[in-house]
Amino acid sequence: MSEFKRLEMDHKGLPFVDDNGVYVLYENYAELKAQRDALAAENGLLLNFDLDDFREGGPYQPADQALDKLKTPATDAYLNSVRAEGADKVAEYHFVRIDALKDVSRQGHLFHKAAYSDAVNVANLFRAGKDGE
Repeated sequence: MSEFKRLEMDHKGLPFVDDNGVYVLYENYAELKAQRDALAAENGLLLNFDLDDFREGGPYQPADQALDKLKTPATDAYLNSVRAEGADKVAEYHFVRIDALKDVSRQGHLFHKAAYSDAVNVANLFRAGKDGE
């Protein structure tokens, strides 16, 4: 999700980068469409999931094939990209404060430096697909 630059138009009709923009570059549409189709396919499979599959192995002991039907790698990847984007916003917040507090408060400066580092690490974990599963 965050790989794509979002664009908005100025009063002259010229594009500019805006995190909340409603446009993306034309080259990104095919990839976004493929991502959307993968998410739709996974969710379609979940809608058609048969609860009887859970009764195969006994109560509360579903067969491995039933559990495999519940895996959603495209959805997981999308959600991890959204989570990483949120962690990036937290990192940006702390990065700005690192510089602002450099000469004012050593303790505040060090706090925000550590928080920035943690936020970057969390974002990288999400991008790697490690979201605590």
